[in-house]
Amino acid sequence: YGLVALALGCGAGPIGADLERVHHGLSLAGPVEVGFNAPEGLTDPLGDDLAAYIDGASQTLDAALYKLTHLGVVDALRRAQERGVRVRIVSDSKHRDRRDAQPAYDSLEGAGVAIVYDHRKADMHHKFLVRDGLDVWVGSYTPLRMAVTHAEDALTIRDADVAEAFTREFEEMFTERLFNRAKSDDTQHEFVIDGVRVEVYFSPT
Repeated sequence: YGLVALALGCGAGPIGADLERVHHGLSLAGPVEVGFNAPEGLTDPLGDDLAAYIDGASQTLDAALYKLTHLGVVDALRRAQERGVRVRIVSDSKHRDRRDAQPAYDSLEGAGVAIVYDHRKADMHHKFLVRDGLDVWVGSYTPLRMAVTHAEDALTIRDADVAEAFTREFEEMFTERLFNRAKSDDTQHEFVIDGVRVEVYFSPT
């Protein structure tokens, strides 16, 4: 997983204010937005928010996704590719040819999206996207077609330095074909966004 910790205290400023307005789906303003899916699998606002996030890409989109079956997210990725965004995906190979996921991967590969699979027994369990090298979507949420029954969360972090750390993690997998313990602990861990300390870590390194 990618792990993000926000160190929030008194007088945290804009990020702390945003956290007071958390709701289902993502909050609407600030450098860090926080969202949760609705309970009982009744709706999936995080899927809609993720598709909108992808639709906002103008140049590049790097996505590390454990599994992908959500049709709205697949369509958003295809739209990005069709409008000239460089779309790259890393995914866990065990889902590639399963009945529920194969149509999504076939659709993306057919649209020319470059996908790298881990080809390992251990899971490539990331769920993050880096958009235009400027911001990051990250959380426990997996974009699946089935009704959401798990409690899930997501953050959008608008900070180029944080995006660079996630991009480095992505490049190890996509370009260097390194996964799990073959990766290096070579990313920055501590950042300051609007005066608030943010920490970022990747397992297992």
